Amino acid sequence: MNPLPKSPIEKIIAPVSRFKHMIGVALLAGIGFTMSLFISGLAFSNPQYVEQAKYGILIASVLAGILGTLLLRGTAKNQIGLKK
Repeated sequence: MNPLPKSPIEKIIAPVSRFKHMIGVALLAGIGFTMSLFISGLAFSNPQYVEQAKYGILIASVLAGILGTLLLRGTAKNQIGLKK
């Protein structure tokens, strides 16, 4: 028995959310890369390392955005029965 009452948003989201949704949202959260750029600028004194870090962060952010979008779109299509 759960002692805490359900919030209104939990009543709406809980019946339709799946683990795939959580993974998709987690992947989309990987898009936020500004803090990584800031930290890499502070961490490295060599400009070459800073440039390499920027490229790595940019590639990882683009990859996270693409994977998150594909996963969530595929999950949504499966839920409403559009995927054949």
